[in-house]
Amino acid sequence: MTLDFYEVKIDMYHNNSYSHPAADITERVQFAGTTWETGVMDAEQRLGRPTRLNLAISNDDGAFFKKDVEQLVNNAFETWTGPLVPDGWSQNGVRTATTSINSEDSFGVTLAHFVTNGADIGLSQTVLTVGEEYTVTVQCSNRLNGSLRVGDSVNPTAAGSINGTGLYVMHFKAHSETFQIVTSGATDMTLQFVELRPRYPYGSITKNMNIRIRMRASAADAFQPVWYGKIQSVTKDWWTYSTNPAVQLTASDPRALLDRQTVEIPLQQAVRSDQIIKLVMDDAPTPWPYQSDYAVFDDISTFQGNLYFFDASLYYEGEPGQFTAPWVPDVQDMGRGIPPLKLIEQAVEAEQGRFYWDAHRAKFIFHNRYHDFDAPLAYTFNEDHIHDVVLSEMEDVINQQEVQYYPRRTGGKGMSIYTATNLPIRISAGQERVITAAYTDTGEPDARLTAIGPIVVRFSANTKEDGSGLDGAGHLIQIVETSPNRARITYWNPSGEDVYITYLQVFGDALYTYSPVSVVGYNAESAHIHDMQPGTLMTLDLVDNETDAQIIADSIVARYGTQAERVKQISVSLTEDDVVFARDMLALRVGNRVRIQNSVAHHDRHYIIQGIRHTPMPDQHVMTFILMDNDRYPVAKFDDVTDFSDTYYFAP
Repeated sequence: MTLDFYEVKIDMYHNNSYSHPAADITERVQFAGTTWETGVMDAEQRLGRPTRLNLAISNDDGAFFKKDVEQLVNNAFETWTGPLVPDGWSQNGVRTATTSINSEDSFGVTLAHFVTNGADIGLSQTVLTVGEEYTVTVQCSNRLNGSLRVGDSVNPTAAGSINGTGLYVMHFKAHSETFQIVTSGATDMTLQFVELRPRYPYGSITKNMNIRIRMRASAADAFQPVWYGKIQSVTKDWWTYSTNPAVQLTASDPRALLDRQTVEIPLQQAVRSDQIIKLVMDDAPTPWPYQSDYAVFDDISTFQGNLYFFDASLYYEGEPGQFTAPWVPDVQDMGRGIPPLKLIEQAVEAEQGRFYWDAHRAKFIFHNRYHDFDAPLAYTFNEDHIHDVVLSEMEDVINQQEVQYYPRRTGGKGMSIYTATNLPIRISAGQERVITAAYTDTGEPDARLTAIGPIVVRFSANTKEDGSGLDGAGHLIQIVETSPNRARITYWNPSGEDVYITYLQVFGDALYTYSPVSVVGYNAESAHIHDMQPGTLMTLDLVDNETDAQIIADSIVARYGTQAERVKQISVSLTEDDVVFARDMLALRVGNRVRIQNSVAHHDRHYIIQGIRHTPMPDQHVMTFILMDNDRYPVAKFDDVTDFSDTYYFAP
């Protein structure tokens, strides 16, 4: 690839070793259609979409998408025209009274029985292509003694030997066209079937996308990580495949895994934004790099004992948050768990920070609200460096911004947070019943109640529906499972008679969360010049007071209220003619501050790198930087208890 910088490997063994003989696919990568990215790929977003690696892979040899069809005829020995040799097979060696291969029936299954006192005897088929790799699977049903050699007519043990019962999986490269299984010494063994299929190392990728891929760049005689992720798909373009047999390999970072699950987090008070993200990361069962119970097997399917356990600390790193949420997670938990990405997004928005996947380090990164303002200048671009630029449009002006927040208050200690109304509740003999107790206050039905700390469940039961019988509470076994805003109460009645619950109430300390309230930031001067330009409604689940919400609304209209020539992205070209510039560009990272100067266009502003996209070409390597404006604008600054203290202006 361009500048001889890159190495691309696939983790074929699923153990992060990248040591499989076919792991290195660097020579297969084509320039056209290859790109990769890292960071937040939108100039004004704070939480990035999943970043991707797209590789155009040469498939001239058909290593991808070849069919691994069975090569042997009558591979399960089902038909024998005579009792001597199974149909489709040829016999190796001379049959005698003490040396033979016979059909043998075992509970309706036909087996091949190899018997010899020392002379070689075997079976073969001419089905191999010299130089091709194959996988052999053999089921040995019985063994009294001896062994069987598996290979070809040039190298009889090319695949290996079978010296016991069980399933054997072996691989070999063909040295001749004849596949064979031949005895070794005195042998008495019985086979149930033999499978022979072409071995295409990349075939497993097209069937199982849960495989890690790595790209590295050479630097000072060593390799530096460029991109880590998992293969998501392998496809081919049916319209161009006949003239260019290439496949498109797409890999993605693990952010998508956070979209496909929910987490259970107990209610907590005064939690910083970075701690919220850490809570999610610790609880989310994200299989990265592989499932925690994934076991690695060697080529003959014997357990090696290598296990890889999930550890959130290995793939998340965050700066201390400056925003502290009063309560988490009361608004987000609807009784069915919390989508991890939803809670992360709310923490990032309230912080006004940044959350993204750093493909160089294979980690999720969180930047707090002050990261950009403390960033040192990493590079200054001028008009000679840049060959393409995207500028902001008039639609980028925002002079009215509505922000919603959720007011909260705490209720009384040990108050009633649920009272059953559909009484009596019948629990039949030998049966169980589940009651979902959603916390409510009948005096404030519009408020959402969340239990703070443990709850207490009190109930009464009777053997008669009208309550005139005996006390039935002792007949029931109660199990209580809690979530922030409801309890799941299970009653099991192991007795021999029906029992009726006549009273059920839940008590606990309560947090009240009310319907969202809006504040509006308004830039009158901008509205006079540009008319009203409202921004998209912003709802901040974690904010509970007007001051914090108003600060964010005001900062947005102050920042975007004035139409300015802002650069959204720039592209630069790396060539062999300027290796120093190329290495400077490859060293830039998300969160770096850069300056763009153009004396002709009278542009001189500072920006923060949000995301980076790489596009290699035959004669150059194009890097595109997604940028967030970092020049002078008001910034809300909070003290340690998240109260507004002052406003300051960042000047580069």
